[in-house]
Parts: sequence; structure tokens; C-alpha cells
Amino acid sequence: MEVDPGQTQDVAAAHPQVVTAMREAYDRFWKEARPLMVNETLPPPSERPFRAPYERQLKTEGIPDWAPPAF
Repeated sequence: MEVDPGQTQDVAAAHPQVVTAMREAYDRFWKEARPLMVNETLPPPSERPFRAPYERQLKTEGIPDWAPPAF
């Protein structure tokens, strides 16, 4: 990362052990995570869950201007 912060060079061929370990970890993650995705086949909600409260606030009290916190 220090030598190539933009990650423009593919170094995978020079580090096959690291690539193998990362692929195995990725595969383990998905093997564990997929069974937990119990709602993947459900239809999407009729309204977007965060959009509805935003629209209600916009109509009733408005959205305040944002300002960065003062430290």
C-alpha cells in the first residue's frame, strides 16, 4: 500500500499464498453468511423504508440545514 497507494500494480502473481488465503476466507464467509440470508426471496417493500419517514418529515416540519459539528 505504501509503495502503490493507488493500487495500480497487480501483485497477486507474486503472492500466491496470500491470494489463496484470501480466497479461502472469502469462500468461508459466504458459506456461513448465505444460510442467514433468510429474506432473499421476499418481494421488495411497497415503499422504501427510509424514504417514507424522510417524506413525512419534509412535509410536516421540514429538513434542517446540515452543518458540520463544531469541535
